[in-house]
Amino acid sequence: MFSGEGSRRLVNAFAVVTKVRRLNSLFSRFVKDDSGAFAMMFGLMAVVLVALTGAVVDYTSLEEKRNRAQIALDAATLALQPRIYTDTPDQIRAAAAALVAERLGSEGVSSWIDNVEVEITAGRLQLRGGINVPMNFARLIGVNYLEATLVSEAIQKKLKLEVALVLDNSGSMLQENRMVHLKQAALNAVNILFEGQNSHEDTFLSVVPYTYQVNVGANPNNPFWWIDRGQSKASGDNFQYDTRTQSFINGLPASQRPHTGTTYNNARVDRVWLYSRLNGVNWKGCVESRPYPLDVRDTPPMASYDPAFPLPTGLSHTDTLFVPLFAPDIPDRFGSSGNYTYLQYVGDTGGICNYNSSYPAPTNDANGDLNRQERLCKYIGATANTAAQFRGPNADCGSPIQPMTNQRAPIQAGINAMVAEGGTNIHLGAMWGFHLLSPNEPFPARPYEDQTAKVMILMTDGVNTYYQNNDFNGSWFYSAYGHPVNNQRSSTNTADRLDGVIRLGKRLWSNAQMEAIMDQRLEETCSNAKAAGIRIYSIGLSVPTEATKELLRRCASNRADAHFTNNPAELNGVFEEIASQLAALRISR
Repeated sequence: MFSGEGSRRLVNAFAVVTKVRRLNSLFSRFVKDDSGAFAMMFGLMAVVLVALTGAVVDYTSLEEKRNRAQIALDAATLALQPRIYTDTPDQIRAAAAALVAERLGSEGVSSWIDNVEVEITAGRLQLRGGINVPMNFARLIGVNYLEATLVSEAIQKKLKLEVALVLDNSGSMLQENRMVHLKQAALNAVNILFEGQNSHEDTFLSVVPYTYQVNVGANPNNPFWWIDRGQSKASGDNFQYDTRTQSFINGLPASQRPHTGTTYNNARVDRVWLYSRLNGVNWKGCVESRPYPLDVRDTPPMASYDPAFPLPTGLSHTDTLFVPLFAPDIPDRFGSSGNYTYLQYVGDTGGICNYNSSYPAPTNDANGDLNRQERLCKYIGATANTAAQFRGPNADCGSPIQPMTNQRAPIQAGINAMVAEGGTNIHLGAMWGFHLLSPNEPFPARPYEDQTAKVMILMTDGVNTYYQNNDFNGSWFYSAYGHPVNNQRSSTNTADRLDGVIRLGKRLWSNAQMEAIMDQRLEETCSNAKAAGIRIYSIGLSVPTEATKELLRRCASNRADAHFTNNPAELNGVFEEIASQLAALRISR
């Protein structure tokens, strides 16, 4: 289809043919009357005849380029149709324009996309645009270019639906019966998505309860293969070997030694093994955040290096493994501080240590606190005191995740098991929502381009929170990033670690500085998930700051996908609205 002023001029040019007879008559008159007029008229006729003859060539060129542009637009429409569930029309328009321009190449042809129509429920994408083609011959009569209009449409419904419910379980959810309302709302959404059935062949759900930590539900006696056994550089944070521990390990049969091997140093610790040597407690299943930027990507854990997943400088395939949470015991001298009570569960000289308070201290730590916190000997053979809330190495490890399933019962059980307690780490919750929707390990879902709508529903009632102090380790509430003292092995704020590992902040940073990094990583996680094809809905309940609201809006796939309320009773309506929208993406069989 052609359009624009250029096409009208071409039509007018062809109309000149009807006047040729009149021109012949004038030509005869000028031949008789004036030789100069004859030359002028001959030139005029030549121009008209060349233009008319060349217009056929121009038209053929236009048609060829229009066909190429239409093929390019059709390809762009098919490629971009799956993105109607995650991208805005403006994002689709920009991507389509780039794809068409790339296909056409640099031949002086300009192209554009001026209209994008999307119907989510029908899976429909329509693109409208056009091209400008320069004329070679018709320009002799004032037609410099011609336009052609392009239209392409693709319709493909999503056949399957995967949803990760990423739900805040922090202690503030006890206020105003927030947890009660959240459970009711989430269960109602599950019922809508399963259409009241016990299972649904096209619907898969998962649940990620998060606090300051995330529990992957690992069996402590038979951990998943992707659980670190002293290979990741992050595994040695907050711990150091001592002579008593090394002697003890060397005296064990080979089958009972840590997986780190026979050479022990301050760098890496098999925390699964360390749990097995501590009486009165087992590893509950929480894992720490991987080193940055692995903690914002769905790079799979690797038993050996996989070139399909390039790693950041300074990190190896062993750093992709997930390190078990083992919150270290705090030195006894902090016993009078309420902030530290929950992390005092063995004595400084317990286990096989048999050292007194004069145990040599590092030269950069006058009180010997680093040594008292990090020595391994105090855990071996000791009995952990876990009577108080959060007390012990599993500090703030809440309810386990429920991996993707199309059975309603385990999803309901996972929601009902949620308990409000502990701190808030929205970043870590979102990252595990990403993991559960990814086709990669540790919990592989369906491929991204497998006619599956992937959705994360990210809910919080707070902000990313840090618990900084100015004592020896930099924090009194153990985070998924370890104590920040590990990023600088000194009592000053100047010495960065040299092993290529980036965790979170520095020892003397303020809460605001730490929380800003957590916010940044949340936003990076959301951006990477959306780029992979995941649609994100964010829900804020009584969110205390406008900055966090804006962060949640940016995390959502569209600003309209960010929902806020200050009334816990309204959560049910929000979840119901989202679930109803998602149900429309799927064809019921």
